[in-house]
Amino acid sequence: MSDAATPSQPQPEPPQVPLASTAPSPPVPGPSGNMGPAPANGPGGGPSTPARRRSPAGCIVILSLCLLCLCIGSGIVAVLVSALSAAGAGGTDKLTEHFVEGDLRAEDKILRLQVHGVIMGGRGGLFSITESDPKGDLRRALRKAGEDEHVRAILLDIDSPGGGVTESDIMYQELLAWKSAHPKVKIVALFGDTAASGGYYVGSAADWIIAHPSTLTGSIGVILSYMNFEELMKKYGVKEVVYKSGAKKDIVSVSRLPTPEEERLLQGVVVSLYDRFVDVVAAGRKGKARNLTAETIRPLADGSVFTGTQALENGLVDEVGYLDDAIKRVKAMTGLTKARLVEYRALTGLLASLQSRLDAAPPEAALAVEARRFVEGDGARLLYLWRAR
Repeated sequence: MSDAATPSQPQPEPPQVPLASTAPSPPVPGPSGNMGPAPANGPGGGPSTPARRRSPAGCIVILSLCLLCLCIGSGIVAVLVSALSAAGAGGTDKLTEHFVEGDLRAEDKILRLQVHGVIMGGRGGLFSITESDPKGDLRRALRKAGEDEHVRAILLDIDSPGGGVTESDIMYQELLAWKSAHPKVKIVALFGDTAASGGYYVGSAADWIIAHPSTLTGSIGVILSYMNFEELMKKYGVKEVVYKSGAKKDIVSVSRLPTPEEERLLQGVVVSLYDRFVDVVAAGRKGKARNLTAETIRPLADGSVFTGTQALENGLVDEVGYLDDAIKRVKAMTGLTKARLVEYRALTGLLASLQSRLDAAPPEAALAVEARRFVEGDGARLLYLWRAR
């Protein structure tokens, strides 16, 4: 009897392994032994930990530490920068001579001294690179030039809207004193974009003045201005309490207008300094082609500015030209045939680059300087300054 064919038995399927990310978690005994759901898995597959919240006190401590580190770091940077700057401008022995153009082999030199920017002593802040001191820079340069017998002439490169009355006068007097001590050395002023008010005042010490055709110069006069908030303070009920030793001690108070007597007093100060300005211009123009006097200068000295061409027509400058014309004039006045144009520099490298950017501020920077002085409590200041805005 043949064996009957037996039906084939179905093969068991391989067990399906659930994915870890989708498999339900087995029950976990609770604290009382009861089976409960397992804790949720975290991003890595393990149990997640509830986020901890920092207390406000902890946040304050961390923020305070960050601010302390920032202040300490800023202080260290400021000290290092100040030390490097002081090393670069500490005295005449730190000034180095640099060739600009001309005959490199010539012994005779024409020294270019720059008077650029607002003529006003600065007040260095925490992040300042150097403290602007135009009169100190000029004095150090003149002292070094006086020690060099090969300096035969000075080219006074002026590009300034003026500045403080005292600072301008000090620079003017420094140049006069140096000329008196070195009578054979000639000074030629070359006016750049602007040589107005105090800039023109300083240039009056030169033996010869050359202006570019487009130079703005003149603005002979004095200005004293400050902000007054009397009406604004009344509107908001703000009062200033003042204890003073004399009736005129707060003559330029921001909280009240000056009395008629105080106005006459202030105007008298302005007129006195104006007369001094006119006398300085007259001394510089004496013996020149137009031979201006104080009387002939006053009609021009109403604060007006002139182009270089207009200034020549009015006798305020001696020539209209450029750098090459200034060098030719220097050679003609000193009898030089060969000379090299040089200048003094105090800073090199990174500091020089940073300082040059600071010194390149436009004339309108004078307004920012005055605003800062006002905030610092020095709002009223007598100025030989042309305000472009």
